[in-house]
Amino acid sequence: LFPVAILGLYALVGPRRFGIFLAPLVGIGWGFALHALAARWRSSFESRRRVADAVAYLTAIGGAALLLGHSGFGVSLKPSVGVPLIASLQRLAQTLPPRPALFANWGQGYLLSDVTGAATLNDGEAPDPLVHYLFARAIASPDPRELQQIVSVLSTYGRSELHAALDDRPDPQAAVDALLRRSAATDGNVALVLMEGDLIPFPIFFRTGGWDFASESGPIDGFRTSHCNRIGKYALRCANSAGSRFEVDLRKGRLSGGTRLRRVLEIRDGVVVRETEHAPGASRSLELIPGEPPGSFTAYLVSERVFQSNFNQLYVLGRFDPALFEEIHLTPSVMRAFRILAHEQGGVSNAQ
Repeated sequence: LFPVAILGLYALVGPRRFGIFLAPLVGIGWGFALHALAARWRSSFESRRRVADAVAYLTAIGGAALLLGHSGFGVSLKPSVGVPLIASLQRLAQTLPPRPALFANWGQGYLLSDVTGAATLNDGEAPDPLVHYLFARAIASPDPRELQQIVSVLSTYGRSELHAALDDRPDPQAAVDALLRRSAATDGNVALVLMEGDLIPFPIFFRTGGWDFASESGPIDGFRTSHCNRIGKYALRCANSAGSRFEVDLRKGRLSGGTRLRRVLEIRDGVVVRETEHAPGASRSLELIPGEPPGSFTAYLVSERVFQSNFNQLYVLGRFDPALFEEIHLTPSVMRAFRILAHEQGGVSNAQ
């Protein structure tokens, strides 16, 4: 049982999914260790049987008491899904079109279906790598029409047709490009759902969506998040989770150390209320979202490619082409949803 005990202990420090399945082995490992210890004590007290039995029971009780504070009885975990998100999804359900299908990160598939009653284009139970790639490509792309076309393709063709067009092709990049040039349509019943939780895995989406099949690599980039406090009318002092600190001169559009900013934007309630252009050739922009207490901000330092991505333009900045999208729900800093407007010809959603 020693390997079992090691696996159980690893569940305490390993990935969450690992712990979900192997955390009970921690108890098995501790139980076996206590049993072996009690048995050894018992053999040493064989001449005094009653004392040995008492020691064994006390050891078991003491071990249980020691672990109680780390068990499901002693630890109250925070809900994995926050109340604001649940409430936001409940409001979204009231604004969805007839026969709705949701296009979102597959990891939220169960949550979306359960709360809204809508179908999803990528089921949480059986995620499809191809649909996951197309979702990543859609939100990482700087072209909103490509996002609309990807939704149209997913709405028009079934999974078997999609895989037949791509599987075992000698040139995957050419096959994907050909797939996205196909005639496709959507009925306007598909909604793109973007959440605050998508910010953390965005580097994965960005890398996957920009994947180069020839070189078997993708770009590495994302949102560099910091928390800032105003230290003057035109200055901020910021720090990120890694402990790095810097200051921002808002008047000059410059970070401490001399790094120039391309632009600085302030976003309130999901809308850009102030945008100042600084150095057109600079590689980074700063997006500021006011928080509490007054004078504090959540700051996103982004490259130009991330700035132009559909995810940033839609979710963070709230900028979109009304000929392509209709915003049907907004809970600032929690979730946004956009209906993909229909093409002239009809289509049928193949949500799973």
